[in-house]
Amino acid sequence: GATVLPPKGAGGAGIQRGALCRPGLLVALLSLLLFGLSNGIWARPDGTEWWEDPFSYFALSNVLLGLPILLRRALTGLLQRRISMFATMAIACVGALVLLDLWEASAVVFFY
Repeated sequence: GATVLPPKGAGGAGIQRGALCRPGLLVALLSLLLFGLSNGIWARPDGTEWWEDPFSYFALSNVLLGLPILLRRALTGLLQRRISMFATMAIACVGALVLLDLWEASAVVFFY
C-alpha cells in the first residue's frame, strides 16, 4: 500500500493506507457472495425440505461465517452491561435458525 507521512517532527495529519486485502474486507466480500447465492432459496418449490435445496447450504455457510463475529460483538456489549443492536441481531439470527428460516438468518448476518 501507499504511505504518505510527514517527516519526523513535522506537523500534519499523515495519510496512511494499508494493504488492500484485509481480513475484514475478505470476510465481507465472501459474505456478500454467499448471501447473493443464497437468494436462490426463493425459487425452492413448496414442500421441498431445506436439506434438499442446494441454496440453503449457501445461506448456512454465510451464517457460520458471520455468526461468531456477531456473537463476539454481542457479548462485548453484554459484558459492559449494555444490550446493543448486536445482541438483538444475534437473538434474531438464532431465532431464525430455530425456525429453519435460513435465508433470514443469512440476511441478519450479512447486514450486521
